[in-house]
Amino acid sequence: MFPKIIKVLICDDMPAIRDMVGRELRQLGYTQITSAADGDEAWKFYTESLSRDPFGLIISDWNMPKITGLEFLIKVRSNPLGSDTPFILLTAEGQKEQVLDAISSGVTQYILKPFSSKNFEEKLRSAWHKVSSQKSLSKVKSVSSSKSGMPVGSGVAAGSSYPDFIKSRLEDALKLTSSYSSKSPEVLVRLTITADGKLSRMKIERSSGDALFEMAVRRAIDLASEKFVPPPSHTVFESGFVFKPKGITSASSR
Repeated sequence: MFPKIIKVLICDDMPAIRDMVGRELRQLGYTQITSAADGDEAWKFYTESLSRDPFGLIISDWNMPKITGLEFLIKVRSNPLGSDTPFILLTAEGQKEQVLDAISSGVTQYILKPFSSKNFEEKLRSAWHKVSSQKSLSKVKSVSSSKSGMPVGSGVAAGSSYPDFIKSRLEDALKLTSSYSSKSPEVLVRLTITADGKLSRMKIERSSGDALFEMAVRRAIDLASEKFVPPPSHTVFESGFVFKPKGITSASSR
């Protein structure tokens, strides 16, 4: 979980929502909380904090006057000092288009309103896990090869076989992109990799219906594919992978 000493910025044009989010944070032990009534005020507070003590977490509503939550997120991400600031969006909307916009703009987590105290805490933990995983991965150095000739990754069973190598790359990437709005999201994806190590096809064969997690999986695959290497057999590799927030399992390969 986020350290209790961090500064948190809450942004929502509805006082009741600001109060509710603040109450949830205080119940979890956070005391350095600043509230903004709209995107303009939030941006002012954010920029002023950069020269002193930057905010360690931003929780913003999506639909606001003057500057929307998405626009606020984009402004924060455009600042070099805010490129990795944890940012959680609150919204009553769950359309795929919005989810895709939020993920592509660099949102850390996404909370659908109304939410319970348990759900709020789970989303905070998920956001912290994503942030801490990203920091850990940035410190990981590549190792030339393992006994089987596959590059070693930080994922489970990295390097033991080509399917395990691909799964490891996917797991590392999913730690960076993972976001979901349902209790137990699951997506089965079949990947086709060419003889020269290029991702040629990605097909979702089954999904639990969590649009946010589907987008996170797609983004993870895009990121992971940059690290793919040619299959040892130098033939086309095809395999199914089951994505869940806690990890990835391999389905049939051919």
